[in-house]
Amino acid sequence: MKILSAFFAGIVLWCGAALAQDSGDGRSSLRGLKAIGVSVGDFDPSLECEGIQKSQLQSDVEERLSKAGIKVLAKEDLPKTPGNPRLQVSLSVMKLDSQSLHVYRISIEFVQDVVLRRNPGQTCPAVTWGVSVEGTGESVDMQRIRTSLTGLVDRFISAYQSVNPN
Repeated sequence: MKILSAFFAGIVLWCGAALAQDSGDGRSSLRGLKAIGVSVGDFDPSLECEGIQKSQLQSDVEERLSKAGIKVLAKEDLPKTPGNPRLQVSLSVMKLDSQSLHVYRISIEFVQDVVLRRNPGQTCPAVTWGVSVEGTGESVDMQRIRTSLTGLVDRFISAYQSVNPN
């Protein structure tokens, strides 16, 4: 069973690495942004019993972006902003059966409305930049989650600043 669990954890980690989109095209999609929204997706409510607070993660991301000089939109202002630009945070945690091992994945994706070339009158939301991180541990640790999230947000800030110099 330990071999199967290790294999599963390896697959999770490999898939996450394959999905990272911190490329030149992804970065160029951030050019000219004046402000962005932040949204932390819903996650398993049992994580709150482990000390994982959605509101804390939201605050962490917004504060980090603001300190880097990136204007953060209030939730009610986001739909009024051209392109509806937003950084979406998601957290998934899975406990492997018969072991006290947890596998987690945190991803941040920059989503904005795009225009379809084949139909310029139609817009739809699309992920234009994103990164993720995975990890394992014997328990779900809020500090580890926050530290991992901070690293991802710093990658976004770096990407943003690379195409939006002061």
